[in-house]
Amino acid sequence: MPVSELRTAYPANPLPLLTRWTAGAAADVDAEIAAGSLLPHEIEPRNRTHIALGRLLGKLFPQWLSGEFAAATRIAEQLGENGVLLTPGLAQLPPRAGKWHRRSWIRNITANLKFAPTVSVWNLLGFPAGVTHDPATGAPVQVVAAPGRDDLVVRVMG
Repeated sequence: MPVSELRTAYPANPLPLLTRWTAGAAADVDAEIAAGSLLPHEIEPRNRTHIALGRLLGKLFPQWLSGEFAAATRIAEQLGENGVLLTPGLAQLPPRAGKWHRRSWIRNITANLKFAPTVSVWNLLGFPAGVTHDPATGAPVQVVAAPGRDDLVVRVMG
């Protein structure tokens, strides 16, 4: 299997991804509340912030809730049907364990973005992705494939 370096262009504007992420979570929570399987008071404060932001952004920017992003189209073309992208799984070590559920939404997001800035981007763009480890070093490695190629991600991770 040939290996080559690929320079991908992440979306320049993070707001559409933030909208999709937070609005998707809000929709899921609203469905759980409507079904009676979740009570509003059971939601942690940081998650309430996430949900409220999602409701607001979803109303302001409904065009970002579905469809493809130009960056995703370009990357899918670069990968082709059988291409796989390997990236670092983490940018740095995770923060110390603690009572993160008691910390603010912005503090949680900031900590997450420092140690794992690109992991969720792929799923929000519609690409299957997963994190495994390099058997030689133990370092976390993210495996990304073209949309619809979940099987390829699983096979490479194995």
